[in-house]
Amino acid sequence: MPIEKKRILIVDDDDDMRELLERRLKRWKHDVVATDNGLKALEILKTEDIQFVITDWMMPEMNGLELCKAVRADAGNRYIYIMLLTGKAERHDLVEGIEAGADDFIVKPFKTEELQVRIRAGLRVLEFERQKEQALQELRAKHQALEEANSTIHAHLEAAGRLQESMLPSDHRTFNDFLFESLFVPCEYVAGDMFNYFALDDFRTAFYLLDVAGHGVPAAMQSVTLSKVINPSTLADQMADPGNLDPKLPILDFFDPVAMVTKLNQMFLGPISGTQYFTMFYGVIDTRTRRICLTQAGHPPVVWLRQNGEASLIGDGGYPVGLLRKATYDLIEFTYQPGDRLFLYSDALTDARNASRESFGQTRLLDVFKRYGDLPLREALASVQQTLIDWVGCDQLDDDLSILGLQFRDP
Repeated sequence: MPIEKKRILIVDDDDDMRELLERRLKRWKHDVVATDNGLKALEILKTEDIQFVITDWMMPEMNGLELCKAVRADAGNRYIYIMLLTGKAERHDLVEGIEAGADDFIVKPFKTEELQVRIRAGLRVLEFERQKEQALQELRAKHQALEEANSTIHAHLEAAGRLQESMLPSDHRTFNDFLFESLFVPCEYVAGDMFNYFALDDFRTAFYLLDVAGHGVPAAMQSVTLSKVINPSTLADQMADPGNLDPKLPILDFFDPVAMVTKLNQMFLGPISGTQYFTMFYGVIDTRTRRICLTQAGHPPVVWLRQNGEASLIGDGGYPVGLLRKATYDLIEFTYQPGDRLFLYSDALTDARNASRESFGQTRLLDVFKRYGDLPLREALASVQQTLIDWVGCDQLDDDLSILGLQFRDP
């Protein structure tokens, strides 16, 4: 790329030298501005777009070194190339000039070819500076665009997070003599965890907690979809007029946990639906018989905390939903007593690691639930969360954390 011609300022109190330089530079097609001292040169540089200065060292009022220092102190973002024209050739003189801000020297008397070559070298430096500044401006523009896009994304994610949280059951609720409490802590703005509980009839209540593989937006989108499927409004639509249901819509058996999870596995089979697999517990409580029916689909076992203080884990695995076409699921049944508690949780609770990369694990999980078992349900969940934070060493977990607690009360 040819080097662009520049306006060059000549500063020399010697009329003959100034005229000589001006003639030669104009012969080389440069635009030339000339003055006889440093003070006038500074005024010119303030008002005109000049980036190349050839200045004599010894001048009245303001010499070349003083001009160099003044230019460097007040150049702003514009780089000005300064060539000192001098009769001094000692090493210490050159060092003094460089420290003052000069870019190059030419010692008088000089040859025309030498002056031309040094000017070309200076122009190359200015061209590099121009390219660097252009690249910096482009980077600043891209950075600004990225900042604006990032702010927009964050705002949208915050709104999505608020929307997702609004779909969760609010605070505590009581159904048929038992109390529900929940804890929801997404590791990002949105989460792949979802849970809910709702009455099926006057005696039976359904509840579930699921965890979509991964976290962030993809997992959150599927968890929200699932919350719309496993929903009391879906049950109401099915029961209102079964004969007029769209035959393309799946029929979910909300009263049978095994049938419910099996149907979900068919609906959300990964290769067919394009969705991610998920783990879950789905359960139905019948207050007439005080029985709980559960189906586990690859989810961590639930904690059953009895009124007498004993704690145990229920469930030994099962297949995640949406992973295997022919997956089968088992029914877990047991009888509860008033005062018993049941805790469902996402694997962020047991998989969380401390600074030594040691998992929190199921043994500590049972211990912490037993330790806080006599607290009110809400306080118990908060205490479990704080214990986990203390274990990890910070309040930012690597995965979404959800806990759903049930307390069976006296009728």
